[in-house]
Amino acid sequence: ALAIGSSSIASVCNAIKLPQGTIKGQLSNGLSYIIKRNAHPRNTTEFRLVMRIGALQQTDAQGGTAHFLEHMAFAGSKSYHGFSMVHTLEGKGMKFGRDINAYTSFDKTIYSLSVPTQYNTTKETRQILGMMREWLDGLTFAPDYIEKERGIILEELKQYDTHDDFYTLKIGDNHYSRRMPLGSVNDIKAVSKAMLHDFYTKWYQPRFATVGVVGDIDPTMVERMLKDAFTSALNTNHTVLPAYSFTHKKGWDMHTLLSPLEKEHKVELIIPHQGITEKSIQHSSEKHLGNI
Repeated sequence: ALAIGSSSIASVCNAIKLPQGTIKGQLSNGLSYIIKRNAHPRNTTEFRLVMRIGALQQTDAQGGTAHFLEHMAFAGSKSYHGFSMVHTLEGKGMKFGRDINAYTSFDKTIYSLSVPTQYNTTKETRQILGMMREWLDGLTFAPDYIEKERGIILEELKQYDTHDDFYTLKIGDNHYSRRMPLGSVNDIKAVSKAMLHDFYTKWYQPRFATVGVVGDIDPTMVERMLKDAFTSALNTNHTVLPAYSFTHKKGWDMHTLLSPLEKEHKVELIIPHQGITEKSIQHSSEKHLGNI
């Protein structure tokens, strides 16, 4: 049970604060950043580039493009031809898929690096931030590498499973249900260099990006190098990030799944409702009450 006295209401409504020592800021081009020293584990730093861009920003003709673009971030940029960026990172003891990774969802694309920094922290950090800057505005989309990634993505699609037999029912009929991040086989086969370039130059803008650095580092030094790397990035358009509602058709719908063994019968009642983002203790309380 959770009881909140009237005297504490003001404090629980306030946004939960970031940990002490966190540096949070925004550059003049709109790019946001969060930097925090965390000494354990030693000689390791986590880097993230979070783009508030995903499948929702695709047009009807761009199915699968946001996710395809994520793959191309490791397949060629201005300073790193082909897969040389990955090879450079692997030369530091990192492993692709574990320490070098990314994923695309409906409303965001996140690039992540877990970097060992036991040698020269300043040199390593500057190099990694430079790579992240290339993800933002330096990708090249070489045709031969597009074809290599196309095959990989088609294999990924074969293995994709939501692990939810009622997913189609739950997601409803809205912009989300028509913008699945992986896209269809036909979507992936249709992605071209022009499509990737158009999506990239329209949406990969500094104002839609956040850089996170947490690890065994000097936060002030990292902030200075981050500014050196990203301040010159330009917003090349004035496109507004649209908001999409997660809606369902009026009335009710039913999905039936029969057990071939006929050993059990189960009925689920799903009632769509407004979600709550836990930004304060009051939000957390309301979310738990809703679950009850």
